[in-house]
Amino acid sequence: MVQNAIPNADFSSGLSDWECTPFGVSLVDVSGKRFVMLGGEKGAAGICSEAIEVIPGARYRLRAEKAIRGDMDLAMISKSGVLRADSADEVVPIESPVRIQATTLAGRKVGISRIVLEPVGSRLKIESVRSTALFSPPGGPFQIVCEVRNVGSGTVADAEAVLISAHHEMLEEFRYPVHIAAVPVGEKSVLQWEVLRQRRAVATYKIKINYDRDELVTEGFTLKHQLRETDRKIHENVAGSRRWFSVGSRPLRLVAHETDIGFGPMLVSAPLDGVKLGAIHQPAQLVLQSGEAFAMFAELKKLGARGVELHGENEQARWAISITPDLRKKGVKIDVALTPKRRLSMSHIEFGPFQTQLPMIGSGDSGIVMAGKIECRVGWEAGGQSSMQCICSPEAGLIAARTEPVNMLPGVAYRYSATFNRKTADIMRG
Repeated sequence: MVQNAIPNADFSSGLSDWECTPFGVSLVDVSGKRFVMLGGEKGAAGICSEAIEVIPGARYRLRAEKAIRGDMDLAMISKSGVLRADSADEVVPIESPVRIQATTLAGRKVGISRIVLEPVGSRLKIESVRSTALFSPPGGPFQIVCEVRNVGSGTVADAEAVLISAHHEMLEEFRYPVHIAAVPVGEKSVLQWEVLRQRRAVATYKIKINYDRDELVTEGFTLKHQLRETDRKIHENVAGSRRWFSVGSRPLRLVAHETDIGFGPMLVSAPLDGVKLGAIHQPAQLVLQSGEAFAMFAELKKLGARGVELHGENEQARWAISITPDLRKKGVKIDVALTPKRRLSMSHIEFGPFQTQLPMIGSGDSGIVMAGKIECRVGWEAGGQSSMQCICSPEAGLIAARTEPVNMLPGVAYRYSATFNRKTADIMRG
């Protein structure tokens, strides 16, 4: 049974272990039911627990059970500030101890029978899946890499992962489940499979991760595709044909050639310096609550002086993507309009990711890619009203931008935009 971390959470011992405002708080005991009534007439009323020890970085459920319906604010407070639970009633403290505070505004009332703060238990999440196939010659060896993070409330000690594929030729040692070393709360484990050869132009695979009677499953694919520049030098901001396009300017440019399943991978270069920085795996991908991701590859529908427009769909949703130069920000802007075909609970959009094989140093939410004497600081920047978290993983050479998870409804268009740009703090060492 999961242990509630709040002492006297059901008020069976009255209001002991709780601090109260001097007015608007009363203990009600009717027909064997006991609850606390918050109802301030002239001011806010509230209660606050004694200090509670928690595990910083661990995930907890925070919720209140009501005896009488009403509006209230439930929060976790510490020296660093105030945290509120997300739409799944979960919160992640950054320090210990904490206090749990419940308040209601003047003129409002609510009856609280119990307040719960409980650890969610063991939980792993697939944070990203990628491959180095784009950087290897078609048909040559490459790696499939999966990052798994512990987003639960305790160390995951016994877990194993297996990659299942009929179209990837691997060494014998990679054909069987591999043990994952203990993953502490908030930490991640990086899993890697060596692929000797890909037998098809588009080769699918499945990754299964088992731990504590739970299982994570995600699917992906790799392409036999060669990232390359155009056959001629491009001076226009936008150029292309039915089989390729180039969008950008002298500081930063993206070049894409059609693959067997449409447009997706884009070569990223800095023409001003004559440097190839890396690749953007796809303009964006749809990530479900489980962590399963669907690359948003698409067909070219329109190419003009302002940019390109791509359309695509799968069993989850359909989408329209526009890729345009963003001269003010020295980059390329990607706009996504996604319309789900079914309800997608707590799903989000991830732009990219950008990946480089060159050395990279993390710099906040961006990265400094080092190509010899040239240092290019690049990263994602949210556009319009989009709210995003930028992820930079220097050890993996990855930079991505992720929108906040939302419940997506079928038939509703969700619009997001982000610019992949070259920051003004570039340094050229000579």
